[in-house]
Amino acid sequence: MHPHIERYIYAVTKRLPQAQREEVANDLRANIADMIGDTPKTDAEILETLRNLGHPRVLANNYRGKERTVVAPEYYDDYLNVLKVVATIVVVVNVVTGIISILTTSLPTDFVVLLETIFENVFGSIWESLLMAFAWTTIGFWIAGAVGSKQHRDEWKISDLPELPHPNSVKISRVGVAFELIFGVSFGIIGLILINNGIPYLKADVVQPFIPFVMIAIGLDVVVGLIKLAYGTWNAPVSIATFFHHLYETVLGVYFLRSDFLDPSLYQLIADHSEFSVMEVQNGFSTAITVLIWLMIIGNSIEVITAISKAIKVTFNKN
Repeated sequence: MHPHIERYIYAVTKRLPQAQREEVANDLRANIADMIGDTPKTDAEILETLRNLGHPRVLANNYRGKERTVVAPEYYDDYLNVLKVVATIVVVVNVVTGIISILTTSLPTDFVVLLETIFENVFGSIWESLLMAFAWTTIGFWIAGAVGSKQHRDEWKISDLPELPHPNSVKISRVGVAFELIFGVSFGIIGLILINNGIPYLKADVVQPFIPFVMIAIGLDVVVGLIKLAYGTWNAPVSIATFFHHLYETVLGVYFLRSDFLDPSLYQLIADHSEFSVMEVQNGFSTAITVLIWLMIIGNSIEVITAISKAIKVTFNKN
């Protein structure tokens, strides 16, 4: 069937629940085939046929058979999708601004109070920000629906229809990206603060120079997360961003673990409270660090290979 027709059908069905999409797509194909007939049609004639069916938003709402309030029914599914993206961005922005707030203020020395301060600065205003984002997004779509209802919905072009998704494309879970961002940035913040305030048995002069590089790693978490949200599926740009992200984390992690970051007093303390000698304790830590390095390299390599394979699957199967 003509690609413009398939794009029109996709523009309708992508706004419907998954269970309805195949049935509605088949129904639309049959109806359009009857309207077009067997005679070849020009793009203009096909567009006129599709216009007779109605705007994809309106037709999707008719198939859905549900009336909604506040937001115009034909905009409702776009509204939900935008709301998910906005909510994710709001959470990430609050976490990042929380980092800045924490790093620019004096912090308590008590560990429990320190953690309370961290979570209060990072997560304290998220709920309020989410409510504000929900309100403004809803108002925006209400205005769009009110204005759109006064316009001629038949005045649309083929270029207004979305491109068809590639059949081999792999979707990226927004929820998964949100959790990656929240936990990745949160643990990064906690690590930054602990390093900045000093961690027992770690050499401050060795550990603290890593602070700028950890901040870069947190920034990469945010950037790559936003790239994933923007594209929504695995492709070359997402895979390239993921590759450099994991490469940076691997190099930073290996460089840190191979630095002389442990204070010798830790080895002595363990030896004094065990049957092992200081040399045996030191060798044990050395072995554990080596294993940890290899686990990190293997884990990040698997993540990179998986991301690249998903992009290759789409790129080399376009035809």
